[in-house]
Amino acid sequence: MRAALGLLLGIAACGGAPPKPATDTGPNLGECGDPESIHSVVVTQLAFTQIASDGSINGFDLDGTASAAGDPAGCGHADRTGSDGRSGVDSAFATLVPVLEGLGAGAVEGLIQAAIDSGELLLLVEITHLDDWEQDTCADVSVHRGEGTPIIGTDGTILVDQTFALSAEVPSTHASGGVVRDGAFEIQGVEITLPVQILDVFLTFTMPTGAIHMELADDGTVSGFIAGGVPVEQITSQIGAISDIGDLSTVIPPLIEAAADLYPDDTGACTALSLGFDIAGKPAFVFQDPGVSGR
Repeated sequence: MRAALGLLLGIAACGGAPPKPATDTGPNLGECGDPESIHSVVVTQLAFTQIASDGSINGFDLDGTASAAGDPAGCGHADRTGSDGRSGVDSAFATLVPVLEGLGAGAVEGLIQAAIDSGELLLLVEITHLDDWEQDTCADVSVHRGEGTPIIGTDGTILVDQTFALSAEVPSTHASGGVVRDGAFEIQGVEITLPVQILDVFLTFTMPTGAIHMELADDGTVSGFIAGGVPVEQITSQIGAISDIGDLSTVIPPLIEAAADLYPDDTGACTALSLGFDIAGKPAFVFQDPGVSGR
């Protein structure tokens, strides 16, 4: 049950209704290429983003503010410097993970990986209008929930170039305005929906303003990170609805509220918690049944 609770906390990459961050799309926005120029990948690995030894972290400035310690804009939580040198990276969940692990509710990466490998948590990402994987000022993205049972290779991860169907239950989402700079695709304002079953409770997280960074290798595989802010109320209310977790139902909500660092309300309380994941993916094919709404 504790592992399942951790998965509940871990997969919600972003959410709520904060201001949509602006994406610098360069001078040629609108000069898009062939919409049938598509690179599709299945996410094969998903792990909590970790703080590096120098204090930097993969991630995004989600609120457009570089908050210092004590700054009310971040409810007192200092932003970090990104691993690529960007400032104002929001990463509150990374500091909360050790606390959750101490409670027995945070060590869930093995459970998440098992869900991916079994096909329970298949995320498919398609980048369209992709003319050049080095520099491209106009690329779009679609995020799908997939269905199918993956074949696992000798390296213990999903094999390359498998075909997956789109989920009939979870709608696909699309976003425009992505760019490729020096071989890395990046976009903000992506909506992602992830349904998860926690024991006998079926929960759905809708995440309207996520951010994705993916770098393409010569073999078509990708690596990168996703980040976003999950509403505090979304976490705490659903934790309270889960039975058989004992004191965790009363211990964890205050921790989430105290760690929240995004989008203060009129009272000064932050309404969302920033978190991120490092991801890896392999080339895949997306099959769409004509009767399923997707692309």
